[in-house]
Amino acid sequence: MSDIAIDWYTPSRIDTESVANNGISLFTRAAGNGPDVVAVHGGPSASHLSLLPAFDGLAQGRMVRYYDQRGCGRSPVSPDVSLDWHCHLDDLRHLLDFWGIEKAVLIGHSWGALLSLLLASRYPERIDRLVLVAPASITSGDRNDFLERLESRAREMGLIEAQRELIDSGLRRSDPEEFRRRAFELTLAPYLKEARIPNGLLPYGIAHRVREAVWRSLGEYDFTEEISKVSVPVLMIHGEFDIIPLSSSQQIANSVGARLEVFEDSGHMPFFEEYERFLNTVGAFLPAEELVND
Repeated sequence: MSDIAIDWYTPSRIDTESVANNGISLFTRAAGNGPDVVAVHGGPSASHLSLLPAFDGLAQGRMVRYYDQRGCGRSPVSPDVSLDWHCHLDDLRHLLDFWGIEKAVLIGHSWGALLSLLLASRYPERIDRLVLVAPASITSGDRNDFLERLESRAREMGLIEAQRELIDSGLRRSDPEEFRRRAFELTLAPYLKEARIPNGLLPYGIAHRVREAVWRSLGEYDFTEEISKVSVPVLMIHGEFDIIPLSSSQQIANSVGARLEVFEDSGHMPFFEEYERFLNTVGAFLPAEELVND
C-alpha cells in the first residue's frame, strides 16, 4: 500500500490541556492563533488524531480546537461511565462554555458532523456556522445501507483475508509497530477512493466500546425533522467515492439549506485525499485573522 505525498502545514503554536466534566477528563489540543474553530472527530470511536495533520492546515489565522470524545484516545473513562450520545452532546457544549465560545464555528467529520448538527438543532443560539465533512446518516435506515456498503467494499478488496494473513504472520510479536501500521492501513482502506495512506498520518486506536454504546443509544433514529431547525450557514463536503451514499448528504443539505461540494477524487476522507482543495474550500468559508507577512 503506497503513500500519498503531501506537504502539510505545521502550526507554530500547539497547546494541550485536560478539561473536567461530570467526573471525566477530556483531552484537548489547540493549534494556531485567531478565531476559534472547533473540530469534532468521527467514529464514534476514533480520536482527534484521525483529523491530523490535515485539519492543522486550517490553523492559518485561526485557532483550531480539538478534543478526544469520552472513552476515545486520551479521554479514557471507567466502565461505569455512560457513553450514550446525549453525554457526547453535553461534553461538546461544556467545552464551548469552558473555552468561552458563545457562538461556535464547528467542523465535524462523519459521526462528528452528525454530533455537530444535533448540537446546532438543540442549541441554535450557540452556533455561528457549520462545516460538515462526509456526515454520518441522519436516519438509522441510511446508516444500515452504509454498513452494507462497507462490508461489500471490504469483501471486494479482499480485506478480511488480508487481515487474517496479517494476524497469522507472527508480525504482532516480531515487530509490533509494523503490525499496528499494517492493521491500521487495512482498517482505513475501504473508506478511501484508493488504498493509499497519506504520509505523516499517525495510526490511531478504535474505541469499539464507544462505537457500540453510541449507536445502541441512538436506536432506530431519524433526525430529519430535528435538523430542519438548523438555520445557520452550512458548508458540506462529500467525496464522490464515499461509502456513505451521496443521497444521504443531499438529504441533509436539503434539510438545512447547505452548500454541498462534491469532491470527485475522494472517498470518506477528502481532507486527506484532496488536501489543497479542502483547505481552499473550507478556508474561504471560515472566519480568520488577516495574515501579515514579515
